[in-house]
Amino acid sequence: MTASVGRGQQLQVRQQPGSLLEWLPQETILYAGSTVQLDNCFRLQGDARLLAGEVMCLGRPASAEHFDRGLWQQGSEVWRDDTLLWCEHNHVPGDSPLLASPVGMGGHSVLATLLWAGPALPPDIHQACLELPCAGRAAASQLPGIWLARFIGDSAEAAHHWLRGCRNLIYPFSHGRAASQPRIWAS
Repeated sequence: MTASVGRGQQLQVRQQPGSLLEWLPQETILYAGSTVQLDNCFRLQGDARLLAGEVMCLGRPASAEHFDRGLWQQGSEVWRDDTLLWCEHNHVPGDSPLLASPVGMGGHSVLATLLWAGPALPPDIHQACLELPCAGRAAASQLPGIWLARFIGDSAEAAHHWLRGCRNLIYPFSHGRAASQPRIWAS
C-alpha cells in the first residue's frame, strides 16, 4: 500500500488471494476554497475481499462554511485480477450545480460510501442495511462482484452512524465473527 499527501492523496492497494482488508478512514473535510485530488485504486487478486468506507464533508455547515469555491476531484477503482469491477470519477467545482441538484448532492453537505468486494451479500443483509434508521437518504445496490451503499445528509455523525450500522450487519458475513469497532473510531 502506498499513499502520498500534498494537494491530494493517491492510495494504491494490492491484495493477495485469501486476504481481507477493511479501509475505514476518518472523514475527509473539504474546506471552502480547497482544491484536492483524491485517487483510490484497489487491486484484488483471486478471492481477496475488501470492505471500504468513507465519509466526505463538503464544508463545515456548523460554522456556516459551505464548499462554495474550490475543486473536489476524486477517482475510485476496484479491480479483481484484470477486470474492472467499479470505477467512479468526479470533478466537482465548489460552484457546481450538482451540489444543489437532486441528481447530485441535493443541497446536502455530507456523503458516505460503503463498498464490499467479495461474495454477493445475502438478500437479508442487503435488506437489513436498507432498513437501518437514517438521518438523511441512503440506498444500496448489489452489482456483479460489488455491493455499494450510499448516504447523503447534513451530518458527519449521522453518516458515520449509518455507515457503522451497515458495517456491523455485513461484518459477520464478511469476517465470520461478530463486529468489533476499530480503535481509530474511538479517537
